[in-house]
Amino acid sequence: MPIPRKISWTGWLLVLVYFGGLTAISTFVVHKIGIEELLFYEVFLKVLLFTAIVYILTSVHNSLENKNWTERRSNMIIKTLAVVFAIIGAGYMFLGLGQILSLDVYANDATFEVELHEQDQTVHGVYVFTVAFFTSSVIAFSAAAGLWRHHKLGWYSGIALVLAQIIAITGFLDEERVRHFLLAESVNEQLTASDLETMEELVIPLFTGTVFAAVVTNMVLVTILTLPAILSSMKMPPDVFSSRIRKGH
Repeated sequence: MPIPRKISWTGWLLVLVYFGGLTAISTFVVHKIGIEELLFYEVFLKVLLFTAIVYILTSVHNSLENKNWTERRSNMIIKTLAVVFAIIGAGYMFLGLGQILSLDVYANDATFEVELHEQDQTVHGVYVFTVAFFTSSVIAFSAAAGLWRHHKLGWYSGIALVLAQIIAITGFLDEERVRHFLLAESVNEQLTASDLETMEELVIPLFTGTVFAAVVTNMVLVTILTLPAILSSMKMPPDVFSSRIRKGH
């Protein structure tokens, strides 16, 4: 008789974040369609698109799972993932350095005049993003080193970073939220009409498009990291998301 399984707390965490990411993707795509008549069926379209994405990802996952993976192929994929996380870590490190340099430029820019409390908010925001970027960089490098050495810490670091990225960026799929984030009142007052037009027509759509690509990329990384062949190569149980229930007859 088949042994039933229950999802562990890590499994529920992954399911929650994974479905949240898929919901954000489906919402973004539906809004991007831009056909006003279809907005009446917005909820149905979101559910339909969400279901289609889940079906595609499940089919891809099952197809990859059912392949006869050789140890060499699994090792090659793991090393590729290690390189990807190393690149991500370098990217976060440069973003952190960029935040520090931007603060220095901002402090020495006499033309950028804002109120004192707005200056404090700006400096505080820069510090928060700097810490977040450098922390993410450390986690990404830990994932890269751990995956390269086939250490479990690498897998957990990679999963933690991917889930954190999904949680952190899905909110920026909403253009109104991005507009508020990029065009704060203090910044808005410093821009010309031409600058604002460029922000609206180019920068904001490019920003949300980049976030969309990042969410999709993280979904793909989650799918690859949870393949049984990858888990086996990392000397982990083939199913880390469930815990066996005591056998019964």
